[in-house]
Amino acid sequence: MEYCILNEIKLVSGNVNFTPLGYLTNMEDCALINSNYESTYGNWIDNNRADLESGAINISVFFNTTPAVYEVHQITTSVEGMGLNEITDINPYI
Repeated sequence: MEYCILNEIKLVSGNVNFTPLGYLTNMEDCALINSNYESTYGNWIDNNRADLESGAINISVFFNTTPAVYEVHQITTSVEGMGLNEITDINPYI
């Protein structure tokens, strides 16, 4: 069985912080969360890459209007010992 680790991404004290919240086993749910991630944070990064790299803007600009985004790009075959619970309701994360 494969597990997708759900991470919350947010700005903490000026740093982008990834926090694992739990795991999912439904790959369709994982794809939906990642689609939302790509259409928000991913697109914002792509559209602002030059300004981010030059220092004209900071990543905090994104997080001023969107306090957190979620992604499930980490896939594993075991969640044993991670202290994570299964997430079955993805509505808060899309």
